Amino acid sequence: MTVREVTQHNQANRHVQSNRTNAQNQRPKSVQQWSVVDVQKWLRRHCGDYFHLYCEAFLEQDVTGRCLVRMNENSLMRLGIVHPEHRQFIWREIAKLRLRSSILYLRDQERRMAENLNSQFMQGSPVLDQV
Repeated sequence: MTVREVTQHNQANRHVQSNRTNAQNQRPKSVQQWSVVDVQKWLRRHCGDYFHLYCEAFLEQDVTGRCLVRMNENSLMRLGIVHPEHRQFIWREIAKLRLRSSILYLRDQERRMAENLNSQFMQGSPVLDQV
């Protein structure tokens, strides 16, 4: 390998590593922002046994993340998921998704509140001075 090739190889490796670091530091997209494609990926990953049966129904109805987390068992029934066991399984997965989403939201809120309190404390907030 020439010096030039080694340099290019090292630069390419640094670029890949920096992209991995950025990807690791970024939080995944909020469920509320999911597209129809994101919902299809979720359906395949979490409801894989039923994906082939219901992916078309989710696509035809343009089910986005916002729509998905608002679904209940009746919504799934209207979507064509008439088998009770399938419907209950998918609904449980949606409920887990809702819960994970709520937990992330609450963590973000706590972090923001802590940052606000910290910045007020560092600035010598009048409220804290009066105490």
